[in-house]
Amino acid sequence: MENDWKTKLIKLLKENSDSSGLLHPEYMQLATLPSEGDKYPRNRTVAIRGFLNSGWEIDKNDLDTDLLVFSTDVESQKAKDISLRQAKSTPTGPMHNTFELCSWLPKTMQQVRLWGQIWFYTPDLAEKNEFPREDLLTSHLSRHKKRIPQEWSWEEERRRIWEHHSPTMRSSFANPVTYSNYQGEVPVVPLPVTLTGKEDAMVANRWETAWKRFGLVICDVQGVEFLDLNPPPGKRVIYEKSLESGEWSQERVSA
Repeated sequence: MENDWKTKLIKLLKENSDSSGLLHPEYMQLATLPSEGDKYPRNRTVAIRGFLNSGWEIDKNDLDTDLLVFSTDVESQKAKDISLRQAKSTPTGPMHNTFELCSWLPKTMQQVRLWGQIWFYTPDLAEKNEFPREDLLTSHLSRHKKRIPQEWSWEEERRRIWEHHSPTMRSSFANPVTYSNYQGEVPVVPLPVTLTGKEDAMVANRWETAWKRFGLVICDVQGVEFLDLNPPPGKRVIYEKSLESGEWSQERVSA
């Protein structure tokens, strides 16, 4: 049952994909807790890039985990909220860094909710031991592939996700910080995956800024709910992971 929900999620996403049948970044609504002192929870749409090391192609993955990943700007409020809360959390508790993702799949009339702990990765946080790079990974390895490829690292994962962004999207990480004072339109300068030394100064400077501000958000999924509304009266199935044993259970409840 360990990977049942992953297989089911990918199947549903493919059934709701465009005519190409390819899975692109999956847009979901992410709810998180605010920084201490703020009144309201946070909710926004994020582009989930699939599972660690593989995207949505889990059959081709030599690092099998149930960790979802997406990118965000180091300077964003989202990154600040998550990093402050994870400083007081560990993968086995206490949990001050909880999240919930929600997605509506219109073609099949289904809703998917996922919840658990959320973590923010940058090289600086890892160096300061404010990101549980070892515990987070080893505690989520599949029992069928309980090994970490020698060439894999969190920094390599950050680069892999960077490469999967479009040149224009990479450039957005060098834009003025979100919610800062508006000072006019910002030129769109598409950025390459890496610098060759032949770029002009504007491209090189924006690239350095964008790469420095490029962080990863990792969703440690500990519960999943599938709600199927077609045909009525519907079907609701919940998968939950025991924090003590790491085992997954499945239960059907009233829709």
